[in-house]
Amino acid sequence: MMTKIINQKGISVFGIFVAILILSLASFAALYTTVVGEIAKVDEWVKGQAFYIAQGGAEYAMKKIYASTTPAVAEPGKSFANGTFIITYASPLITITGRVGNAKHTIQFNEPDQADCVSFNTASAILDGNDKIHHIYFTKTCLTQIVIDKITLSWSPNGGQKCKKVRIENTYVYNNPTGLGSGSLFELSDYTVTSASQQDFSKIEFDSNINTSPLTQFTLTVQFGDGSQTSAMTFTPP
Repeated sequence: MMTKIINQKGISVFGIFVAILILSLASFAALYTTVVGEIAKVDEWVKGQAFYIAQGGAEYAMKKIYASTTPAVAEPGKSFANGTFIITYASPLITITGRVGNAKHTIQFNEPDQADCVSFNTASAILDGNDKIHHIYFTKTCLTQIVIDKITLSWSPNGGQKCKKVRIENTYVYNNPTGLGSGSLFELSDYTVTSASQQDFSKIEFDSNINTSPLTQFTLTVQFGDGSQTSAMTFTPP
């Protein structure tokens, strides 16, 4: 009877080889996972930097708007931190893109309404000759321009008077001998303001005397070319 001899040494060497191969693959997989994880962390960090650069660009744009200048920044962009940003401006939309390497982040928002960019002062208004109001001042505080489009004017007590003329600085933006009564919407000739200097509703004229006993209270609302409007302003000129 023949006895089958098994080469135990060969099996041992092969087993060691397999074990080493398995360990090597496991180590490679762990290393690959670590490398991929680190790359992902770097990628997220760079994206975060692009986000903060875009935020910086948004602050820059708002400063330009409130300085009454265009916020646009063309290529190659404006350097900020370790990247750049560009700004495209198509009123009213402002688009900021922050960039670091190949990473980008975009922010969009609308510029302020024209009504938000005008400050009115009715404290100096006076009633002249009982039929004319002078000196309602206003100043543009932001944007490159505003356009005054319409006003609504009412007064109380209402004695049936008609407003027939409205002048801003030296320009008559409404001139109609028939006039309109209290509470009417007055369609004005567009009046464009580009400077930040004080402007004056220098004359609002009526067809007959305004009541002075008691004093007449006026309420004025101004509408702008973009459709925005001021809150109602109430004043009682002496």
